[in-house]
Amino acid sequence: MIIWSGHGYLVAVIVFVTSLLMECATETVTGNDEFYQQNVIAFPAALLFAAGITFGVERLTFASDSRMHTLFFIPMKWWPIIIGCLAVVAFGYRLAN
Repeated sequence: MIIWSGHGYLVAVIVFVTSLLMECATETVTGNDEFYQQNVIAFPAALLFAAGITFGVERLTFASDSRMHTLFFIPMKWWPIIIGCLAVVAFGYRLAN
């Protein structure tokens, strides 16, 4: 169950769309349907792009808004850091395997 307030759901949407676009782009460029799943850097790069986009969306649109925009009770302004940390963890995991 996803819990959000305000426009916090955008964090999940941004991560999903960024990952999907990265998969489509890598498959188109390489011609390999398994490249996104097998490459070490593709998914962590998608997460880093998502962190940047989330940071930009939060700063440009919601910074002056007085309402709280949260996902899982975490304010949207903290999600770029969390997503960035997840990118590092995903990179380490893929590198180790």
